[in-house]
Amino acid sequence: TFALNPGKAESNLDYLVHLDKLSSLGVLDPHSIDIAADSYHRYKEDVQMAARLKLKVFRFSFSWPRILPTSNASEPNPLGVQHYHNLINEILFYNMTPLATLYHFDHPQSLETFNGWWGFEMVDKFAEYATFVINEYGSKYSLIEPLIVELCIRVTKGGSGGKGGTGGMPPSPSIGLEIAAWKGGKLPDNTHVKMWTTVNEPNVLCTFFRLLYKTAGLKKIEDMDHLVCQRHALLAHARAYRALEQSNHTGQMGLSLALIPAVPASTSAEDVYAANILNEMFAGILYHPVVYGDYSEVWAFK
Repeated sequence: TFALNPGKAESNLDYLVHLDKLSSLGVLDPHSIDIAADSYHRYKEDVQMAARLKLKVFRFSFSWPRILPTSNASEPNPLGVQHYHNLINEILFYNMTPLATLYHFDHPQSLETFNGWWGFEMVDKFAEYATFVINEYGSKYSLIEPLIVELCIRVTKGGSGGKGGTGGMPPSPSIGLEIAAWKGGKLPDNTHVKMWTTVNEPNVLCTFFRLLYKTAGLKKIEDMDHLVCQRHALLAHARAYRALEQSNHTGQMGLSLALIPAVPASTSAEDVYAANILNEMFAGILYHPVVYGDYSEVWAFK
């Protein structure tokens, strides 16, 4: 919850779950989910566990209201901005690739004044936010320089050359920075956050959240056409992609969807057609414009 995160603004999710109106969906105590995995405070443990599993990629998401609590790029939250620098440094230190998600369902509650993702203004605000994040985190110093890691190990183990750290893990990245400064060295600027996703699962965002808002009595279902929401999410994705393309940073950026593929019950033309239509409605409507630049002919209603 925003109350436990210094500088973070109230998000749409904070507001929703504390209304005490979602009991029909299983949210009986609005404060019972204030603390979940608590990665904000325990990110080092999370990264170290991933390293012990020998994972190569560490995916995480930025919290929009933590970084830009007023939604204005001119008013960032320094504590929130620094948190993600610390997290990315930790990921890089353990030689994993950070996969950064710009948006995973939370935005400043203040953006609901124009109906959130059902308002076109959201596209412009998301582009502003995405540009800030890309410029802030798109280029990071590498903490995986072999010499620096070796120096870290030798210093923390008294020159023994052992693996060092609790549970066989390397020491903190800050030690590497101190050693580099002491040796007069310069960490090479050769590691970027090169892998990005934009809006996480807009097909879920634009359907499940309709149910949440309706159940909470905040919006009428007729005011939340999921196709309008999905169109705005696509435009926001495109604006973020262009922001990366036009920046000085290199990398890859994509759109992540929840895929629940339909398989025909038989080889009959009717079953094949029905499965294709469902796949188009759930995923094709979003992937087709990204790949081909326009909607599928399935959506060319007559």
